[in-house]
Amino acid sequence: MKNDSLFFPFEMPGDSVFDTNKDGKLTGFETAMRDAYQWESFRHFAEDEEKNDRPAFNSNVHSSYVDSSDALQPSQEDEDKYEWRDYCEDGSDYDIYPEDYETEEEYMEALQEAKDEAEDDD
Repeated sequence: MKNDSLFFPFEMPGDSVFDTNKDGKLTGFETAMRDAYQWESFRHFAEDEEKNDRPAFNSNVHSSYVDSSDALQPSQEDEDKYEWRDYCEDGSDYDIYPEDYETEEEYMEALQEAKDEAEDDD
């Protein structure tokens, strides 16, 4: 439907609702009312998004289908793969953390480098 809107200068699904004189064009007043309705809809949508603390368009899963008590748990394979993190040497004094490394070897190598650098600085 033809209109002179600065914000929505294209046809929108609900235009015929605002075309009060049914002439196929939106007058200035009709356009203003349609734009106000669109902005108000966007505002409410944004408020709902903030309230739910989730992205507006989640193309993968609708939030009502996900039970929050079903938090993703690591598989047994992942637990076994990263079990070394539970007993490895503490590197927090050097800002080295096991969660940042895939393997124990990478972690121990980075920790040793950090220790060597700390000794060189002393």
